Amino acid sequence: MTRWGPRFVLIPFFVLLLVCVALAGCATTSPYPGQAGGHTYHAQETGSRPDFGKGRAVDPASLPKAPDTRPLPDITRDEIEQLGDRLFNNGDFHMAFVQYEKYLSLDPGNVRVWYKKGLVLLAADLNQDAVKEFEALSQAHPRYAPAYEGLGQAHFRMKQYPEAEKHLQKALEIDPNLWKSHNYLGTLYDRQQRYDEAVREYVAAIGLKPELGLLYHNLGVSYYLAGSNQDAIHAFQKAIDKNHTRARTYNSLGLAYARAGQYQEALDAFTKGGTKAKAYNNLGCFFLAEGKYKKAISCFEKAIEMSPECYAQASDNLRIARIGYERGEGL
Repeated sequence: MTRWGPRFVLIPFFVLLLVCVALAGCATTSPYPGQAGGHTYHAQETGSRPDFGKGRAVDPASLPKAPDTRPLPDITRDEIEQLGDRLFNNGDFHMAFVQYEKYLSLDPGNVRVWYKKGLVLLAADLNQDAVKEFEALSQAHPRYAPAYEGLGQAHFRMKQYPEAEKHLQKALEIDPNLWKSHNYLGTLYDRQQRYDEAVREYVAAIGLKPELGLLYHNLGVSYYLAGSNQDAIHAFQKAIDKNHTRARTYNSLGLAYARAGQYQEALDAFTKGGTKAKAYNNLGCFFLAEGKYKKAISCFEKAIEMSPECYAQASDNLRIARIGYERGEGL
């Protein structure tokens, strides 16, 4: 039985983050950006009470009306599914799950809605329940490729990588056109330092979804991790050309430029991902990691000078860089 805890927020799937201090920038204190506030509704009078005074006729329209006791029309299966889809898209995973179960009580063999039921569990981070759902679906319909893709996603989220790889490969064996399976395999191979295989999967995903900038970003990450800096730069630029213009992408591009020795281009990319002060702090972090303490010191000093927001973090970084420089451990 599925156990519903606090409501989860659907998060974007399918991005491998670069684990690097240079991506951190300066700390932010804005919680949950873009979250709208609620509204409080108060009971209001909609008009004056009818006047029943002596000698006055009563207007029938002013009298309270009897409640409408006619039965509501039955909701169709299609309407139940559409309601579930709307709830799913709005992040109300619990009620979406209820609607899909209601649909399946009327049409137990519907593969499409059964699959959506598993996706809701994935979105709510109920991965073990998702595994059970997709396993049942794959047993009932052994040639339904999305069921294996769902199994692969669930096992990947639980860091059960051999199982994830097996199911994602099975999904692609049945249907090679599942771009998400290619993307998940690419991310899995990156984590296992199998970069050539990761690149192959991302290229396959891009062939199926060439308009999706996220895939070029992931390809760039794989090239970066493999040390192919110019290939990484090209992939990150392609991601930006495809309107994948998040701060993470600009910061990844900045790292690739920095490692290629193109420091001005790195600074420009970091700036597009935040502010000039954060850009200097990020570039300083790169130099710090490379043992180039003199250059790191210069960057951190500029970050502190430009923005008090960066003072605490850049000051800590500056102290570390000065210690390294004084010990003569780097350049």
